[in-house]
Amino acid sequence: NLVSLGGDLAIDTAGSKVYAIQGGTRSGFSVYDINAGSWTPLTNLPALAYYGANIEYDPTSGSIYYISG
Repeated sequence: NLVSLGGDLAIDTAGSKVYAIQGGTRSGFSVYDINAGSWTPLTNLPALAYYGANIEYDPTSGSIYYISG
């Protein structure tokens, strides 16, 4: 477990997925598939996540928005 200050979650309820950023000035970005019960690493964040970092999932567009903090 390497979640730290600035870590955050975004939930896609229709797709049964949880997106997570690691925080702690790290670039980790992963998705958890609720149905499969497994984590998959995604492409690293474009900027390191720290205090105030945030991700949000937009169900209308299927997009994930990221603010690095």
